[in-house]
Amino acid sequence: PAVVNYLETAATQKLLEAATRYMAAGYTTKAVSNVQMLYGNVYGDSIYEDPWNTGNICIPVTDAYFAHAAPEGFITGIAAVSQHKEAAVSLLSLIAEDEAFRMQLFYGKEGRDYKLVDGYYEIITQEDGSDYSLDFLSPLSYFSGLTTNPNRYSQKSPGTNNVEFIALDGKTALQTYQEILDGSVCCYSIRFDYTGFEQELAAMEKVFNEKYVEVFRNNTITEEQRQQLVADLKAAGSDKVLAALQSQLAQWQADHPDR
Repeated sequence: PAVVNYLETAATQKLLEAATRYMAAGYTTKAVSNVQMLYGNVYGDSIYEDPWNTGNICIPVTDAYFAHAAPEGFITGIAAVSQHKEAAVSLLSLIAEDEAFRMQLFYGKEGRDYKLVDGYYEIITQEDGSDYSLDFLSPLSYFSGLTTNPNRYSQKSPGTNNVEFIALDGKTALQTYQEILDGSVCCYSIRFDYTGFEQELAAMEKVFNEKYVEVFRNNTITEEQRQQLVADLKAAGSDKVLAALQSQLAQWQADHPDR
C-alpha cells in the first residue's frame, strides 16, 4: 500500500471521463421518477432483492470487504485497563453462545418489555415511564430476528433497525454474514498525524472551495480541469503532505508486519 493523491490516479481519470460521457448521453438524471439504476452499497456478496420492498435487485460488483476499525458501527470489546477481564470474557462468551440468555439480556420478556405488532418489534413503556432494552451492548443484536417497522426507527433498540441485514440460501442473517466475513478482504485503517501541516491543509482547502466545489458537485470536471486541480494542489503543498503520510505509513507497516 502507498499514499497517493487520488486525483492523480488513472482510476479517477477514467471515472471522471465516464461521468462526463454518461451525462452527455443522457444516462444520468436528477428526476427520481426517471431513475432505473442506483449505485451504492449492498449488504451481501450475491444477488438479492432489496429487503425494503422497493422491487430493486441488488447486484454486487466488487469483492466484499470489512473495514477494520471503521467509524461506522460498533464492536464490543474489553478495555486493556479492565480489572475484571475474566468476568468480561465469560459474559461476552455467554452472550455469543447462549441465544436464550442473549435475547433475555437484550430485550427482556415478550409481552412485558416488548411486543410484536404485525410482526414488528415495539418496546413497551411501563406505567412509571421506564422501558427495557440493552441491545446496544453487542452487535449480535442486529441478528436477533426482531425488526422494527422500516417506516419507523427505534432509538432505544438500535439492533432492531436491521432490515438491510439479509439472509440468503436458507441461512439465518448471522450465518450469512459469518460466511461473507470469512470470505471478505479486511481493510485496516491507520490514523495519520497532520500536525505541522496546518498551512498546507488550509491552502489545499482554499483551492477546492474557491475553484472546484461546484465543478465536482455538478460532475462537469474536464480532463484539463483535473490536471489543473492537481497542479494547484501541488502548489499548495500536497506533495509535502503526501511524503509525510507515506513515511507514517511505512512506520505503521514496520510496526505491524502481520497486517
